[in-house]
Amino acid sequence: GTVYDGSAAEDCTITEYTAIHTQYKALVEELLESFTKDLHITSEQFIGGCQKGRTATSSYTQGMFEYVFASVNYDLFKSIMVRHNAALSLQALQMIRGGSVEGA
Repeated sequence: GTVYDGSAAEDCTITEYTAIHTQYKALVEELLESFTKDLHITSEQFIGGCQKGRTATSSYTQGMFEYVFASVNYDLFKSIMVRHNAALSLQALQMIRGGSVEGA
């Protein structure tokens, strides 16, 4: 299967997946450092905001912080990637079906 497709074969390449997660974590850290610098806030202030956001009832807020928390939680990162890959596969199928209908 492809990376993060949710198949059992994924266990064979866990090293590759953890390397991807490490790259993701570095990217998130770089973006957050830039973000806090731009807003003139400390890391502690940002973390406090994240903790408040984590308990928010808004699904948008929770979803937004999910990506930040995924940088330090591999299992969460993997579940996001599996969902994302499934959504992309569904979009591709819809495009294929739509394309073949239009071409008929």
